[in-house]
Amino acid sequence: MKKRIFIIMLFALLSDALVSKDISKIKLIYGWEGTYLPVSAYCTPESFYSTFGDGLNFLTTYDDIFIKSISNLHEELLPMDNDSIKEIDPRIMIIIYYNDSLPNDTIYLGEFNGIYRDGKVLKDNKDLLNIVKKKIGWNSEIEGK
Repeated sequence: MKKRIFIIMLFALLSDALVSKDISKIKLIYGWEGTYLPVSAYCTPESFYSTFGDGLNFLTTYDDIFIKSISNLHEELLPMDNDSIKEIDPRIMIIIYYNDSLPNDTIYLGEFNGIYRDGKVLKDNKDLLNIVKKKIGWNSEIEGK
């Protein structure tokens, strides 16, 4: 009986660690939904802050369910098939903080499409966009994947 409990606890701890990739928190930085910008921001923190200015909102979450969902979706992100798209119109910045010494990951999302990470535009993932939009209180949901 003790061996069975030990195995169950070990499995629970390992599966939790593997799923969340040791993410300690996620910070979401975003403007207002539907904001018109005369000039698009670039996918750098400096450009993002200077473009949105005082119109930025910040949400830091430690929510385990949200963190696991983002971790799973983050692992599913795929590169674009071609290099025709070089930039997106970023409206949401996601900063993923890890527990250990790994550098943080920063992902930029457009309001309706576009994902940018590590200098590359990635294939759209509507599930990622929708879960983030729901978390920050934006109403419009994107259909499809």
